[in-house]
Amino acid sequence: MQTKSLSKYYVFLLWASSLVALSYSFYAQYIDHLKPCSLCLIQRYIYLAIALCPALFLTFKNRKLKIVIMTLLILGSVVVAGYNVLLENRVIDPIFSCATPINIDDIMQLLPEDCSTKQYAMLGFSFAEINFFFSLIMFLLGIYTYGKETTEKESI
Repeated sequence: MQTKSLSKYYVFLLWASSLVALSYSFYAQYIDHLKPCSLCLIQRYIYLAIALCPALFLTFKNRKLKIVIMTLLILGSVVVAGYNVLLENRVIDPIFSCATPINIDDIMQLLPEDCSTKQYAMLGFSFAEINFFFSLIMFLLGIYTYGKETTEKESI
């Protein structure tokens, strides 16, 4: 497979999966009535940034830069989801409070105060665990895609 199409598939896959993740998170919140913790909201913002990237990519052609941006964003998801998984499994104590600050609007006060509680599991895995493993796979795929892009340029 040519690197050009590999990088396009990588960007498309991240874009499509971010839309699926965002859609399901809103479904879980508004249909299943699961309240997201503050770490879940951070992960939503990361997926929103990933979903918006392809529109920004229309303005420049540097494939390597596109891959780097998407891979760094998904690395953010790996870090936040990994931290959430460690909290849920009581491997570490919270570095900072996941409690919602008192001075934020009423909507934010409805959020659960504890990010270390598994609210929901699918096939025995929490949302944070599913997101961590998916994000890690996508991060490694990004590194692979970047490596293929770099070696193809050098061999030309």
